[in-house]
Parts: sequence; C-alpha cells; structure tokens
Amino acid sequence: MSWVGAKIMTKFDKNEFLILKLLILYMPLHYIICEIILNMTSIDNIMRDIVIILLFIMHVYRKGLKINIYGTINFFMPLLMAGFMVISLIQGNMYSINIFRTYVVPCLIYFVVKDLMIEKEKVKNVVRIAIIEMCIIGVWGIFQAFVLGDDFLVKIGYPTVNGYLGAPYYINGYYGIQRSVGTFVSANSCGLIIALFILLALLLDYYQLIKTKKYIIILLIGGMLATISRSAILSFIIALLYFFIICERRLSKKLIKNVLAIVLLGGTVLMIFDSVVLKGQLYQMLKDALGSAIAFSDLSSQKHLSDLTEPIHIILNNPLGLGFGYNGPMATEHVLNSRNVESSIYLMMYEMGPILGILYFVPFIRCVVKAPFIKNKIKKICASIILLFLVTCIFLPSVQTFEILFYMYLFSGIFDNNKFNDDPVKNKR
Repeated sequence: MSWVGAKIMTKFDKNEFLILKLLILYMPLHYIICEIILNMTSIDNIMRDIVIILLFIMHVYRKGLKINIYGTINFFMPLLMAGFMVISLIQGNMYSINIFRTYVVPCLIYFVVKDLMIEKEKVKNVVRIAIIEMCIIGVWGIFQAFVLGDDFLVKIGYPTVNGYLGAPYYINGYYGIQRSVGTFVSANSCGLIIALFILLALLLDYYQLIKTKKYIIILLIGGMLATISRSAILSFIIALLYFFIICERRLSKKLIKNVLAIVLLGGTVLMIFDSVVLKGQLYQMLKDALGSAIAFSDLSSQKHLSDLTEPIHIILNNPLGLGFGYNGPMATEHVLNSRNVESSIYLMMYEMGPILGILYFVPFIRCVVKAPFIKNKIKKICASIILLFLVTCIFLPSVQTFEILFYMYLFSGIFDNNKFNDDPVKNKR
C-alpha cells in the first residue's frame, strides 16, 4: 500500500472511530433522550440505527468483510433471523420487525470494531470519558431514587401501571422506595452496565485512566448497589474472579491491598451517606434483597429458579422454535399470544429453536473459553466483560436490550481485533 493510500485509510479509521466514540458515549443516555426528552417522536431511535448501519456499510465498502468462523456465525445469524421474521410477518406479526432490529443492528458494531485501527491515546480518552460519564449517571441514580423519589420518574414519563411504577422498579417489601435506574429504563440494565465500567476502571491499569480512580470506583460501586440488581452484583463478582483466578491465575498483594482499601473506604463512605442521608434504607434493602436471593425465599428469586427448568420440555418439543417475535418482554408488550420468558438463552431458543438458539451465543462463549490461554490482557478484560453479560443472560432477557447487545458485540469485536495490544498501541500497516 502506498504512503498516500495509508494516510487516506488512517483518516477513514479516525472518522469511523469518532462515530464509534459518539455512539459509546450516547448509548447510556439513549433511553432518557429518546423515550423521555424526545418522547413525541421516534426519530432518535431511527437515527441511532441509521448511524450504525451507515457506519457498517462504510466500513465494509472500504475494508471488505474479513471474518473468521465465529464472525461467520455473527454474519449469518441476522440472515437466519430475517428468514424467521418473514414467516412472522406472513402470520401478521408486524412487531417482529422491531425485535429483529434490536437483535441485528447492534451486531453490525462487531464487524466495524474487529478491523478498526485505533491509536492508544484515542482509546485512552474515550475510556476515561465513558467511565466518568457512567460515574455521573450512577450518582444521579442514587440522588433520583432516594431523594427525588419514584414520583419524579412518573412525572417525566417512565412507564407506569395505573399511574404508578411497575414492580421491577422496587424490591419486595419496599414499595415506594425505588431502585436506581440512572438514565436507563430498568434497574437491572443500569446495574449491569455500571458493573461493566467498574471492571474497566479496576482492570485497565495499563491506561492509567484517572488520578482519582479509586474514588471513581467507589462512586461506581455505590451506583451499582443502588440499583439493588442482584444479577448485576453476582455477574460482577463472577467476572472479577474469572479475570484474576482463571485468566491471570494470580492474586497479587498489591491487588488485594487496593481492593481492601476500596472496600473499606467505599463501605465507610456508603454507610455514612446511607445513615445520614438515606436513613439506612439502602443498607436494609440490600440486606433483604441479597439475603432473600441466597435463600430463594422471595418470589423473584423463586421465579428465576423456575424459569431455568420449566421451559426445557417446551424447547425440546419445538425444534424450530415457537415463532420469531412472539417471545420475551418486547413481545409481551405489543404482540397477542406472546410468551414471556426470562432467560435470554431460552428466549433465543423460543425464537429459533434449540440448535440456533445455542449457536447464537457461541461467538461470545468462545471469547470466555479462549481468553485464559492468551497473553493479551486487553482481550482478557474483554472476555471478562462478555462473561459479565453472559451470566445475566442465564437469568434475564438481556438480549432484548439494545444497549446490552451493543456492548456485547463491541467487546467481542475488540477481542477479535488483533491491533489491540498490551504494549503501547502502534498501528502498523
């Protein structure tokens, strides 16, 4: 490639990264902007999808579609889904288009990120900004939930049932004391995505993100705990243990010292704040929520447990699924004769049958399995983040949350991008 050609290619990579950076920073704000601030129009939803699609087309036109076997699965899965969607459309389920869009558009990010050449400093800056952005969202969520209260969400237009927020916004026994949702539609999504950024802030020592990193991590942890999302907390712990014990195979004294410092300082600050400002509400809610989850004594925990066993015979009796676009929370809100299912794994099996349903997750599972056998720390962090999402997929219908899919494909794309190295990133042609 000529020097001029290389300069032009680099310029295009920079433009693509700029668009990707804006998408990353915009994604946590999507719901509050699109559904609340701009609730009279769907233009924001359309524009987000158009930007991602055009970014994909521009990238493929310029670089082609270079994919390995797992990228091939990501490529053909939307085509298979399109076939299932056509059948649903023939049956009269027009909403299957929206469900298809939610599954497929985030997938396009994988192909862009996988081949993108990105400079170290640019990655460093966007990660720093994104962590600080999520920290602010976490603090805002605490203030909104425990100071402004649930009436505030009702007034600004969050979904209600008979004029009140629905059950998912509360923990059993604490109706009126709302779980933090930050800028997201649900507490579980908020907790999970904050957990993602806690992992980045904890594990990306290489980038020296911010001088006050420990305090940022404390605020992020407080934001995650305020969501009272047991799935996010469990997934975060599993992802962290996976990184240090399975991937790194070591727990250094420095790490243990830093974690203990964060836990002690963060716990002290949180307890003082909870005692003085929240009158002990957060501690009591966390204690009851986590205790009931461990004992499986509350209805939510019991329902999650039953959801892991009851659908098995239905799946085995329907090798081609139960109809694309008729399953999960998106369908139950808009489609007649729909079926609610909590687990994302079962949800995809309901959509396309057990074989294709499992195949959908193979590219993600492959990252988690492969990471312990490679030396690249960035890829190990990506695998830990992917595992974070996969654990919640066991219990929650996360695959019908656009933001979560966006991050899953983003980090799987980084995992497959051979230009992300532990040493200073020197993009070589």
